[in-house]
Amino acid sequence: MNKSTDSKAVTFQDVERVASDALSQGVKPTVRGIMKVIGGRTETVSDYLNAFNNKREQEQAKIADEIGTTEVGKLLAGELYNMVERKTKALNEKVDRQKEQIEELIELLSEKEADCQSRVDVAEIARDKAIQAADDKVQRMTEKLEAAENQAKEALEQVSSIENESQRRIEQAETKAQALTEAAKSEASALVNHAEKRILAAETESKNLRDKVSELTLGEAKHQLQMEQLAAANKRLDEMEEALSEAKTQVIELRSERNGLDKDVTRMDKENEALKVKIERIGDAQSQLIEAQKIVSQLQRELSQSERERESLSQALAANSKS
Repeated sequence: MNKSTDSKAVTFQDVERVASDALSQGVKPTVRGIMKVIGGRTETVSDYLNAFNNKREQEQAKIADEIGTTEVGKLLAGELYNMVERKTKALNEKVDRQKEQIEELIELLSEKEADCQSRVDVAEIARDKAIQAADDKVQRMTEKLEAAENQAKEALEQVSSIENESQRRIEQAETKAQALTEAAKSEASALVNHAEKRILAAETESKNLRDKVSELTLGEAKHQLQMEQLAAANKRLDEMEEALSEAKTQVIELRSERNGLDKDVTRMDKENEALKVKIERIGDAQSQLIEAQKIVSQLQRELSQSERERESLSQALAANSKS
């Protein structure tokens, strides 16, 4: 991996590492070759390379002094130094691998922590949405319940009003019918009295006629009787026609009143049917109210479950953070 002066300054350890790698491969390290690998300024790399060569020569000289000053000793010192360099390089590589593994583990733990946090965030968002949805449903159910209660109240008021109105109209119809019945009875009584009076008058007239017939001669009596009977018949006919006309008028009036009563009864029947429909609607509204209460209970259970899931996720996150 190349390193530039823009990202990181070149250190002695960098130059030492690249130079050691070159020597282990049998290549003499140079300033140009090191700069190709790690970059850096020429003066800096050159100074570090000279320091590396001086350090290496000193260590070789120290080993050569311990072994001997012969050429074989120098070669052995160089080989020993190269062996030490290779072991040092192997140890550094092992340390680097362990560092990479540690960094990878740290990165995995960070990813796991981020994933747990993401899950917690998603769970909290889902919980918030569920709570909001539950609140909205509860609000809608509350509004529906209030509307149903208002409708039920209005329906009850209408039922009470219709019942009062129906009772009042029934009482009025009964009163009117009773008045008409009493009037009809009074009129019938008057007609009966009038007829009785006419019968009495006819009987009196007949008696008077019989008295007159006894006084007159037979021919005059017969003629007089016929004339009087004709007049009486005409008079009775007129009276009967007049009574018939009055009776017809009364019949027409009674029929009109009966038609009015029939219309009132029909209208009250329709109102009673409408009242029954409203009562059925009240029953439906009560059923909807019970169903809404069931839905509210279900939403409360779902909300409690969401709270338990949130607590479980929070505990899992805490456990992951501790581990």
